[in-house]
Amino acid sequence: MHKRAAGAVAVSLSGLLAGSVILSISPVVLAAKIYTWRDPDGVHFSQTPPPGQAAREIQTRKSAISSDEAAARLKALRAKAEQANKNRGLLERDRKAEKKVAERRTANCKVARRNLKILNDAGSRVQAEDRQGKKFYLTPETRQRKVEQTKSQIQQYCG
Repeated sequence: MHKRAAGAVAVSLSGLLAGSVILSISPVVLAAKIYTWRDPDGVHFSQTPPPGQAAREIQTRKSAISSDEAAARLKALRAKAEQANKNRGLLERDRKAEKKVAERRTANCKVARRNLKILNDAGSRVQAEDRQGKKFYLTPETRQRKVEQTKSQIQQYCG
């Protein structure tokens, strides 16, 4: 079990992310001059140069975005994220539809192969039903036509 130090604050990852986005687009002006120099005590940084010592001015950004521009950028980012979520949903829907089509093709392939086996194994005596449910035998010509149709279905569904 971890103990938290007095005054420590728990911060969520999403809170950190939101904070970093806000800070990255906030209109903080970094145009103040910053100087750096080295002396026996080490390297120093300050907004004013040290008296009587050479210092180098560090170039900073001279402008920042306005709060209106920051709000517009944030709005654009939100819109982009919403569109990405919509696209993700559409892609998932398409994947499911493609999976159903593939399953249907597999089932149709099995049926077509089974039908061809029946047509070939039955020889010249293949029985079928008409629309009223009355049974009859296929003529050799009709049987041959059914064999060709079934072979075409196998090509279509089995690849």
